[in-house]
Amino acid sequence: MGLLVHRMAKIILAASVGIGGRNYPTDVRKIQDRLKALGFYNGVSDGLIGPKTIYSIRLFQSVIVGRRMIGGDGRIDVGGETHRWLEATNTPFWIRMPEKGTGFVNAEAIDKKDKHDFGTSWLADTLSKAAEAYYTKFAKEHDRSPMLINDASLELGGDTPDHAGHETGLDIDLRLPKKDPDDWSGAVWMSREYDRLATRAQIHALLNQSMVSIVYFNDPELLRETINGRPICKKVSGHDNHIHVCIEPPVRSN
Repeated sequence: MGLLVHRMAKIILAASVGIGGRNYPTDVRKIQDRLKALGFYNGVSDGLIGPKTIYSIRLFQSVIVGRRMIGGDGRIDVGGETHRWLEATNTPFWIRMPEKGTGFVNAEAIDKKDKHDFGTSWLADTLSKAAEAYYTKFAKEHDRSPMLINDASLELGGDTPDHAGHETGLDIDLRLPKKDPDDWSGAVWMSREYDRLATRAQIHALLNQSMVSIVYFNDPELLRETINGRPICKKVSGHDNHIHVCIEPPVRSN
């Protein structure tokens, strides 16, 4: 899909915005407009600091420092790190995950009952690049299943009863591929229909992406494998039936 970028957006603030800030209406409106343009804020740009604006600031702050859960102090200081990230050319967008592309299908989008279909542009771009590499180097030649995107984050991020993390658009689950490439219903690693070769190729493609920090998955054979001395996945409870991918923020670019 290609990384979403802005030209550098200069945001001139007279004073701090957010919790404990001076919160001049003109400054607040500028922040609301910028967060809205990036998809983090869905309220009105009224120049007033309220719960929605504070939450949006904290979600953005959580993303840019790589938190898995909502944190941040909810305050933007003039020239501070949050302010600088809002101006950065590689600042994150908050978007709905793409429905399909080369080498992947969004199984989550097909399931209309589940709402964990949102996250950062960083995550979407990482998955798109990994899926294309997986398809080109493995799936196309061997007629294997595409990457099957499943849960990311809720529409506005934040706590979800379905996951311990997945709050900040930096985590996503992939269903396990089956030996039947047209069966996208998922599997567990112990099942006969589970496709270990495709899973290995998907994990390798993911780990070749600069923002991928760790992959959680419990297949004992894959747990023994390494790339350049680095385990390709890590065991954690509840990950027998899916691959959990975590990304970390890039270096800020102005």
